[in-house]
Amino acid sequence: MMRDPVCALDTAMFTILAAHVGLTIGTLSRHLKARPDLRPLVERLLRFETVGIYLLTERGHGLDAFNIKTTATKVHGGYVLHTPREEAAK
Repeated sequence: MMRDPVCALDTAMFTILAAHVGLTIGTLSRHLKARPDLRPLVERLLRFETVGIYLLTERGHGLDAFNIKTTATKVHGGYVLHTPREEAAK
């Protein structure tokens, strides 16, 4: 999929596809043994019935993921997102 020649012509599509496959499916699939409840979601993602792209950019940074300002702090029951400036909003 990632070797398709269209990736060289449409870099935005490549970015979205890489995030969908690499970030979302790659992240969730590592946890399938411990979390079998995620299997239906991963199967929907693999069929592109659900698109898994989340928090890739900030309004003030575009696709510059190396300089995003939002942080996530793990707390009991999940995460707390902290966005220090308006430009860093999702």
